[in-house]
Amino acid sequence: MFLRGGRAKRKEAEDSKRHISQNVLDTSNEVLYESIDASGSSSKRIKLSDPETIHVVLEEKRPAVESPIGSADQSTKSITHNAQIIADFERWRVRLGDHLLSHEADVRLGTPCDCASGAVREAICHDCTQYPPSCRDCFVNDHKYNPFHWVLLWDFKLGFYTRTDMSMIGPPLHLGHDGKMCSKVVQLSEPEVVARSFTIGHTNGIHRTKVQFCLHTDDHAVDALMHARLFPATFDRPATAFTFQVMKEFQIHSLESKQSAYDYCGSLMRLSDNAFTAENVADTYQNFIRADRLWADLATEKRLGHKHGVDAIFPYRPQGNKIVYCPACPEPGFNMDPKLPRHLPEEYKHLNQERLTADGNFHCNKAKKTDKNSDPNDTSIYAGKAQFPTRAAQREYLEKAPKSQEASGISTLKSTCNYLKAVNNQDKKKFKNMEVTGIVNIQCSHVFIKASVDLEFGERFVNVDLALAHALRQRIGSGAEGKFKLSVDLDTQSIDRVLSYDIACQYHIKIVERFRQSFPDLVWIVEKMRWAVPALHVTGHADRCTYAYSTAYMVATGHFHGETAEHYWPELNQIGPKVRQMNYGHRQDIIVNNHNDWNHKKMSKIVVSLVDELEEARAKFTAFEAHFFGLCENLVDRAEKEDWWTRDRKTKRVAARAVSSVYMHDPLMKGDQMLSDEAMIGQGDAEIVGKTASVLNEGILIQETQATIREAVQRYKTQPLAALDKEIKTRRAKAVKRIALWRGQQAAVMPGITADLLNRSACPVEDEVLFLPSDFDNEGRRVRGLTLLGLDEAKLREGAAYDALKSVQLVTKALVALSDRKKKNESGQNQQTAALKQIVDTEARRDKHIRSYGAARAALIALGACTGEADDFPALSLEDTYMKSRRVTRALGSSRNHDGWATSGVMANGRVRRPANSSSSSARVPRVRTQGAGTAMQPRRAGGNSARRVVEPAGARKTTEERARKTGWVWTFGRMGKMSAEEMRAWSAEGDRVQWFRAEADMHRWQEQVEQRLADLRTTIRSFATYKTGWAQMASQQESEKLGHIAYAKKKAHMFGTREEAARAVLLRYPEYAHLEQDDADLMEFVRAERTARACELAAVVSLAKVRRVDTEAQAGASDSESSEDE
Repeated sequence: MFLRGGRAKRKEAEDSKRHISQNVLDTSNEVLYESIDASGSSSKRIKLSDPETIHVVLEEKRPAVESPIGSADQSTKSITHNAQIIADFERWRVRLGDHLLSHEADVRLGTPCDCASGAVREAICHDCTQYPPSCRDCFVNDHKYNPFHWVLLWDFKLGFYTRTDMSMIGPPLHLGHDGKMCSKVVQLSEPEVVARSFTIGHTNGIHRTKVQFCLHTDDHAVDALMHARLFPATFDRPATAFTFQVMKEFQIHSLESKQSAYDYCGSLMRLSDNAFTAENVADTYQNFIRADRLWADLATEKRLGHKHGVDAIFPYRPQGNKIVYCPACPEPGFNMDPKLPRHLPEEYKHLNQERLTADGNFHCNKAKKTDKNSDPNDTSIYAGKAQFPTRAAQREYLEKAPKSQEASGISTLKSTCNYLKAVNNQDKKKFKNMEVTGIVNIQCSHVFIKASVDLEFGERFVNVDLALAHALRQRIGSGAEGKFKLSVDLDTQSIDRVLSYDIACQYHIKIVERFRQSFPDLVWIVEKMRWAVPALHVTGHADRCTYAYSTAYMVATGHFHGETAEHYWPELNQIGPKVRQMNYGHRQDIIVNNHNDWNHKKMSKIVVSLVDELEEARAKFTAFEAHFFGLCENLVDRAEKEDWWTRDRKTKRVAARAVSSVYMHDPLMKGDQMLSDEAMIGQGDAEIVGKTASVLNEGILIQETQATIREAVQRYKTQPLAALDKEIKTRRAKAVKRIALWRGQQAAVMPGITADLLNRSACPVEDEVLFLPSDFDNEGRRVRGLTLLGLDEAKLREGAAYDALKSVQLVTKALVALSDRKKKNESGQNQQTAALKQIVDTEARRDKHIRSYGAARAALIALGACTGEADDFPALSLEDTYMKSRRVTRALGSSRNHDGWATSGVMANGRVRRPANSSSSSARVPRVRTQGAGTAMQPRRAGGNSARRVVEPAGARKTTEERARKTGWVWTFGRMGKMSAEEMRAWSAEGDRVQWFRAEADMHRWQEQVEQRLADLRTTIRSFATYKTGWAQMASQQESEKLGHIAYAKKKAHMFGTREEAARAVLLRYPEYAHLEQDDADLMEFVRAERTARACELAAVVSLAKVRRVDTEAQAGASDSESSEDE
């Protein structure tokens, strides 16, 4: 412990194990601090004067927190916060336990009550806060408006409290006179006779009580119960009811934590009596689940305005709909931008766009039920007015739907896409004994659920068609009439729609024909829809799908990756076990409730989400724009010469299974043809298919994960940071689960390694041997039956090696460009630091790819697929990745170093082709360099090291072959080395072209994302404003005696008004966007002006690059002339 006051004094008690607390024992000017040891007794008190000026710091020698690595010294680290709380709890354990037990009795019990009636204190309430013991009459009077607080009645004979309902010690619960007894009941000779026995569920348990209804009116018991905020379980002669509080509480619990009604009712029963639950407490489960369904529907109607006549206010929506709409998606007649033209140019369609996703889920299924408790006639209480169509409508549609295989999603021809093969070949056994195998959802990009349809036999096209039709009909103005309908129809036609679906490449082919037969009123919409495949899923498709259906190459889609379709499933999957055994209608009701609750939460956070996405888009666009401008500067000559600016960016189908796109590397290039034999695993006869490839590939990926963890562990040894420690623990936990799952699959494919699995020793997860074929020698593979699998692994490893080399080439080019920019353009300290960080991050990526290549090479050597010699798969080092810059001026002495084939055309036979900007015809290496070669500034600008005389000793000359090998074999690797200089230069140039177009696409998508988020924010503002006006209008239209209706409508109008103001405030944060907050602002003109300014800036960059290129060539020519003179 040490004290720090006017003078600092420190005393360390290294052997002390006492726990220190600062317990203030006196509130006077002198404060006593007490030191309490582990047993809880006081050992020392320290008196400090003037506590306001003396700062006391109490420390202790705490046990070191063990590092997960076990290498870093952490003896000086303070104990964690949780551990400190536990330590504090241990000191308080005895006293806290005493406090708990003290509430089991009270010294005042049996004494006269304060009411002076002569009765003794015998009742207490623990539902109230600090309620003192009282007599029975006082308890009843004090709880007149809390009738469901439990009475704890002291049993003087047994000596403890017994719990009972308040009606057992007083009158019944009176309904109809604000809790007072009805006057007609008072006149009865035996009023207790007319009281009914009732079971009432409250948040603190199940109450067996008595209820007395008013005798003055003929109002039904249901009216009296509802007036008292009690929801009846039945409506003929109710005998069970639930308080509004318990209904609301369960609704929140079930939606937020997915608690089942069965478990919730069980908890209420235990709250009533946790010792004799089965004997003493009524089971209200069956009544409760029925009440919950009805309550949820009533609550939905209340929130959406159906009790206020919302259909008349918003006639363009389907009448009686019970869906929470997305406020950021364009909706005809509701939130459309009047300033946007109805026919937007193609490049601006994202400003008025509905982006949809479709995806199936097989967790929320339904088992076939034949037991007596199932109700085959049970239908959803939402009756097709929510996300699900009615059961009858779906059955009728499926009976009339086309029975062809195309309609069902199974092609009659051999599938043209590998991904659809996987969909068609999914395990049908998982659908056994299932009445409903899952659901398919249609959602928007803001992740609002628009429609759902049950699946019967997997994910068939006809089911997806029904879901899409149900979603589209929500926003086509079905309730509009006259001129207003015409306006709504025009707005509907003006909306651009993009649907992302993981098998869209096949799904959309016959969709017009299917809709023409089943949904003719929607044909005009699907005819104009654009189709995409989610960014992650498209990687599993054929390559042509990437260029035809990836939104990255699709104009006016923003950063719509389509994977948001997956965001909702983890939430919904939690209710899968709960709904599996439910009746058909009840199951759909539970799912709809979760859909609407998800939408409600999304609406409440929509502005925050849009702002976050806007911030990300702005930052990304700035970065990608700078990257593209740099490429334009570097490739300015080719862009002008080959007229890249005017090339058509649309992907075109040139054959049944081939497309043409500016984003594709020309497949006819000789380099691609050579690589295809060795690296493009997954094509033709070389394809490894099925479970074997999946297991082997997953094993290779797990090894990469292990390498990442090992690298992090090494970093932790030198930099023991808490964040890195947490990262290692997280990665290890995920790796353990991943390996455990993979082991089961591996055992099925590699049964010969069973003994190895059983005999493996314990070790950190990153060091665990996976027992892939490459982990054994030839004999080991033969004994374990892994020889053929070793050949398959070799193919995968070979592809991984080529992929790693391609990545090294790409990152090295970027690294050279960053280094050049840092040297020439970054002058200030901040700019230098930022540029250096970019370089360091890029170097880390390059090193990672080098390690990946090394791992693949080592595996190939172990498998006997290569020898590791220079002409096979040689070792890769940093020297091998050398590439000379194409942007800086030719340096003095540059003839000593040659680029790889990618920039200078070095061939495998050692011949060197000079760069295009070299005017020298000699390939000799000069022996002498003189000081007269240039000015003092020239070497620095050109990248040279020195202008001093350099004399090479005799025998120091190296052949051209030696220099070529020294300066980067990675650029001439494998069969590439057999290409001619012209072929190599053409192949590399093709790669630069593709990079330029892809970088341009990236920049445009993020630019569109910024513009899209601005459009979404303005749409959201108009939505909230429309809701505000609509609810205010509904409030004014209510009958004057319906005060609750009026108050609720005003509250909703205020809520949406507050949300509108928050959305407007967001735009006001940005000076450049502030004017867009105005309703009459023209977003189209703003976007056009911004793009024009960006185009002018790019033109200036290109013009300056041309000037620099001329200067560079002139300086290079002068340098070559000087070199010739020296020689």
